[in-house]
Amino acid sequence: MSSDYYHQIRLRFVFAVAVVLLVLVALFCWNSVREYRSVITDAEKRSASYASALKEHAERVFAETDQTLKQLILEIEENGSLPFTQGQQFYNLLSTSLKANPYIYSLFIVDQHGTSITHSHAFRMKSIDLADRDFFIHHRDNPSSGLFISKPYKSRVDGAWRFSFSRPLRDANGRFIGLIGAGFDTGYFVKFYKTIDVGKKGRILLSTVTGDVLVAEPFSEKAFLADFKQALVFKKYLLQTDSDTFHTVTSPIDLSARIVSYRKLSNLPVVSIISFDKSEIVAPWLGTLYKQGAIAAMLFSLVVLLSLLFIRQLRHLESSSLKLATQKEDLIVKTDRVMAVVKEWQYTFDAVDDAIWVLDLERKIVRANKATQRVFGKLPRKVVGIRCCVAAHDDMKPHPDCPFERMLASRKRASMQMFIADRWFEISVDPVLSADGSIINAVHIVKDINELKKAELREHVRSEILERIARGEALSQLLTFITVSIEQELPGSLCSILLTDEKGLRLLTGAAPSLPDFYNSAVNRTRIGEGVGSCGTAAFRKERVVVEDIANHPFWDGFLPARVAGLRSCWSEPIFSSTGQLLGTFAIYQRQPAIPGEEEIRLIEQASVFAGIAIERSRNEAERNELELRLNQSQKMEAVGQLAGGVAHDFNNLLTPIIIYAEILKRALSDDEKLIPKIEGIISASHKARDLTQQLLSFGRKQVMQMQVIDLNDTIKSFYSIMRRTVRESIDINLQLSSQAAIIRADCSKLEQVLLNLAINAQDAICETGKIIIESGQVLIDDEYARLHPGMRAGEFILLAFKDTGCGMSDETLRHIFEPFYTTKQVGHGTGLGLANVYGVVKQHNGYIAAVSKLGRGTTFKIYFPLVKEQPCEANGVVEYLGSDHAGSETILLVEDNEMVRIMTTDLLKGLGYRVHVAEHPENALELVRQIPEKIDLLITDVVMPGMNGQQFFERINTERPDINRVLYMSGYTNNVIVSDGQLEEGIHFLQKPFTVDGLMAKVRDLLHPAE
Repeated sequence: MSSDYYHQIRLRFVFAVAVVLLVLVALFCWNSVREYRSVITDAEKRSASYASALKEHAERVFAETDQTLKQLILEIEENGSLPFTQGQQFYNLLSTSLKANPYIYSLFIVDQHGTSITHSHAFRMKSIDLADRDFFIHHRDNPSSGLFISKPYKSRVDGAWRFSFSRPLRDANGRFIGLIGAGFDTGYFVKFYKTIDVGKKGRILLSTVTGDVLVAEPFSEKAFLADFKQALVFKKYLLQTDSDTFHTVTSPIDLSARIVSYRKLSNLPVVSIISFDKSEIVAPWLGTLYKQGAIAAMLFSLVVLLSLLFIRQLRHLESSSLKLATQKEDLIVKTDRVMAVVKEWQYTFDAVDDAIWVLDLERKIVRANKATQRVFGKLPRKVVGIRCCVAAHDDMKPHPDCPFERMLASRKRASMQMFIADRWFEISVDPVLSADGSIINAVHIVKDINELKKAELREHVRSEILERIARGEALSQLLTFITVSIEQELPGSLCSILLTDEKGLRLLTGAAPSLPDFYNSAVNRTRIGEGVGSCGTAAFRKERVVVEDIANHPFWDGFLPARVAGLRSCWSEPIFSSTGQLLGTFAIYQRQPAIPGEEEIRLIEQASVFAGIAIERSRNEAERNELELRLNQSQKMEAVGQLAGGVAHDFNNLLTPIIIYAEILKRALSDDEKLIPKIEGIISASHKARDLTQQLLSFGRKQVMQMQVIDLNDTIKSFYSIMRRTVRESIDINLQLSSQAAIIRADCSKLEQVLLNLAINAQDAICETGKIIIESGQVLIDDEYARLHPGMRAGEFILLAFKDTGCGMSDETLRHIFEPFYTTKQVGHGTGLGLANVYGVVKQHNGYIAAVSKLGRGTTFKIYFPLVKEQPCEANGVVEYLGSDHAGSETILLVEDNEMVRIMTTDLLKGLGYRVHVAEHPENALELVRQIPEKIDLLITDVVMPGMNGQQFFERINTERPDINRVLYMSGYTNNVIVSDGQLEEGIHFLQKPFTVDGLMAKVRDLLHPAE
């Protein structure tokens, strides 16, 4: 090529460089202006968005506060006007309202003179003169006015800045009698406003439309004292429109230029204001502009230098042109290959579902794939050149746990999990190393792990629930944890758990921590039935019930508490046990009409399963504890019964000679008027001691029963007159016996003891006047009821219910009432054996007794006797042994291990003419019988003896001496030797210790002369 050609190239090159430099300058200026406008526009949008958010927040808070004031005014009007406000009930209402509305600092009542008479912070708090407050003056001068928002004022108690909402109180004639107010602590709003990033110099204001600042963040008394009435927002813009964004040159507080957005609240003279400091907003842009300007200047210098070098080298190109021509073709081929690789890499880069950014060492994004738009809603080209923290979470400052910093420090992958736009992401940063091992770039990957986090959370909740169940945590705490966990996973939802009652007819509140107390009270004891709300219907149908809109659904028609609580939808799921038994319902409420999606349905089902496990485990534990308590009590009573029987046996052996010798002395000294009363005193005291031992034997079920088939109703009726004479006249005895016959197998005398003991016990429990009700009837006990009541068995029973209207008993007393010698009466007013005797008699009749009592509500004893399918026996006449001639000449063998009883009985029999052979125990008796040649007409033997019992001894001696075939057993208690279930075995003759002379001789004569 010629020199002219290269000259032309040089000219064109210089021209091109000049044009490029001019274009770059123009682009630099244009880009700077564009970025400036972008920064300003972004600030305007953010300020407008924040102002709208503040407006919505304030509207919700103020609307709920006004609703609270209206409800309290309604309570005051319904309960007697101002005097009601000074009572404990109204103070409790204020406290409940304060807890339900955390943004309210205080609730107070001011009378018509401007004096505070009621305050939520303390019951009957010291009065404060508020007559100078603007809210009092306003309502006093305008008694027909409605809601009033006060100017901010400084508290006279703690110096804090507050403002208040108030409504007038009027009497029935419309006269002003005071006001009710709600004080707002600006600190509540400040806490919320601190979550909004307005920069270091930005401000958040909540003000009346007249310019009175209610809340300022950051807090400054200067803001409350500044004159905002002349500010543009009040002087100009609010007069034109309720919401706008504008720029101002000076601020009323610090005279700074600002970007201001405001939103006026609907139906309230309040405006929310957001203002950004303009210098703070454009500061990052200026920094970038300076950097870019410096870089551009360097580039310009570099371009000029390179241009000179280019021209210098152009001459070298001339010589190399031929060489370049030959290489051109190869270069084109290689370039095509490189471009193909670049395109293939770009396709792969964009195909990845995770947002991937290539960062430089200043955290600026160099490349971004298409997933950036899906994850962050930003075009990939829009994020190139900005810092990753700005693109990810709109913050110029890196996150405190920024993985980029940790990657630089460790030179390997660093990651973190972050919650962005209601979803969880895992952010990892990998280093890109050069050939020499230095970090030149970084790969920033954002992976959506929201579903994984939800699964982890659900697994954590499930594990926590199971762990708490295993620890035996209280059912109420478990159910509360379940509801709170579901509410956390479904923001905005309110959950409740209702439990079935014992009869399975109603639903009781189990847990509903986020629902209002009045609503929980309203749904407590909800009837289970079709159309009874969502929960009552779900429990009745035993299937899920979804009500999309409570206000328009027949299940909720007329149920006012739901509307008052702001509930619009309810999804209810029945809760079942592992066996399919209905345990309750789980419900999710929403404050707007809604139907559940797949995610919500899965959560409802999971929550009902967890609740079912917790309820079933809790009820099983309670049932097991109750059964263990009853079993322990039964074993304890059995042990005490054994002890009582043993004591009674020894005591009867001591009483027998006392009674016999006393009767002998009485007969021998029948003419001695001085000694006879003393002897009769001995006999009377001995009989009382005998009765006491009989009660011990009755409790220990060691006494002998004379069983026969009877009608319990007839026994009660015939014994009524005795009970009536025994119980004082101020107590009514009401018989409510079944019309059907109550046929049982029983000992009438023992049943009469039971009735008498229960009547006396009821009389002692009734202070003055009262009532005793005796009921009877047939009942069928199933296996489940018997399983829950140890000692009970399934089958048909006659129920004897003995009720009184006395003082009742505590649970602690109920656990001990059947124990011998246990009494709550004063010393000398009871032995503590009455109910123990009742318990023993019932057990000997194969029955079951239970007591139900509450302090101040009386007591009911329920006694169950096995039903007998037989006809009752005719009443036998009582036969007395009237004979006075006890003498005889027969031969009697006496075997008794107690020395006093043995000697006394021997003397008595010998004194009446009988020939008596005596042995102290069975082995001696066997040896003695082998030495007696004559016939032995009667064997009298104790039952309980060492070596062998009386029955075994008789069987043994009858084998050796068949002629000894008549035996009279005597004992203080039988120990089930000759008795089966409290009844004598057939053909057995028995004499209960202690006995009398007539009693012994009657038995002897009956055995020796049965026909007489």
